[in-house]
Amino acid sequence: MEELNRAWKKTSIVVLGDEVGELFEYVDWLGGAAEFMSDVLGRSFKSEARSALTGKKVYLFAPFYSSHARFVEMEKIPEIRIDPLSIDEIKDIDSIFEALKERWFYRASVVLGNSSHVEKSDSVLNSHFVLESQGVEDSSYVAYSTWIRDGSKYVFGSMGGPGFQFSIRNFYGAHLKRALEAYFFIDSSDLYYTHRMVNSSECMFSFNLYGEHYVIGNLRLPKERYFK
Repeated sequence: MEELNRAWKKTSIVVLGDEVGELFEYVDWLGGAAEFMSDVLGRSFKSEARSALTGKKVYLFAPFYSSHARFVEMEKIPEIRIDPLSIDEIKDIDSIFEALKERWFYRASVVLGNSSHVEKSDSVLNSHFVLESQGVEDSSYVAYSTWIRDGSKYVFGSMGGPGFQFSIRNFYGAHLKRALEAYFFIDSSDLYYTHRMVNSSECMFSFNLYGEHYVIGNLRLPKERYFK
């Protein structure tokens, strides 16, 4: 958390020009990424469960499991010993099904590859300094985010895409740098409260633009006036 807090302050300076406080002050707001996906799916997206072996809290990428599903933290999998089915347990399909139910676990809190400093997350691969996030690959300094991959860095409360850098609450797109509250974007940077932007930069409160720069409310401005 200490390292992520430093990353948060660096991100706020890059995106907003100054520090805006400690990371823990914004947990509820940044966690809106999961809430946004919950609204889309009509059910809770961010899931937690208890380990069937230890009773400890474990974390899941998505909520699409049976209410009877049992989970086990990844590091405990080598400890599981499952006996073969007995003759009585394989006499018919129903008995096999009942016997297998007692032997079946889903793994949770999965962290794979060259990863480090990962907490309260699931499906993390080759990533570092990850907190309360899911589906993170080849990225670092990621918190309260989902589906973040391909070299993303300094990502907070964001969802759905590769190549995010210095991202605060941005949703669905690819290759975005320095942005706050952007929705649907490709190959863009320096966006603030925008929707559906492609190959654009330095835009505020803008919508449905391609190849635009120095725009406020879809009005193109001279560079000097924009920054003023």
